[in-house]
Amino acid sequence: MDYYKIALEALYKLLNETGETFWADWILKDIKLWEQNKSKEHHLSAYGGMGSFNDLVICVQNKHNVTKKQEPWVNTLLMHLQSLSIFIAKSKDINMKSIEDNLQCHPSKIQGTRCLSCGYSELSLTNIDGFIAPKIVSDGIAKSLQNEKLIDVYDKLKLP
Repeated sequence: MDYYKIALEALYKLLNETGETFWADWILKDIKLWEQNKSKEHHLSAYGGMGSFNDLVICVQNKHNVTKKQEPWVNTLLMHLQSLSIFIAKSKDINMKSIEDNLQCHPSKIQGTRCLSCGYSELSLTNIDGFIAPKIVSDGIAKSLQNEKLIDVYDKLKLP
């Protein structure tokens, strides 16, 4: 199974459907270079430095095709697909176990706000979504990849 191409195709779909044309075009070139000569260099050059691929945030403010409620989910999916594609691009021996291990990066604490004077605490739905999204997204990616349906992960996970 060509895990690298599958990861790139899922990234392309996510970027294209959210209206992120610059990076969608970049990933499309990565796919073509991979198909033509198994080159990963163009993809790897997208990471690092100011304005790089890992600085991308998909959000309403950036005029992407998402709702405010979808932002934590879509960005978690983006982060996981970026991580997966770069992990596969840099690895020599890829199997489902190593991919699942790579996907397991969950926050251990939920974040919110608290007044230091009175102690009032508040959790927003965005805080809660940001806490639970990594587990749900990583499990969804792993299951979709096993079923060779990673391209559909965006449709399944563009919650809520």
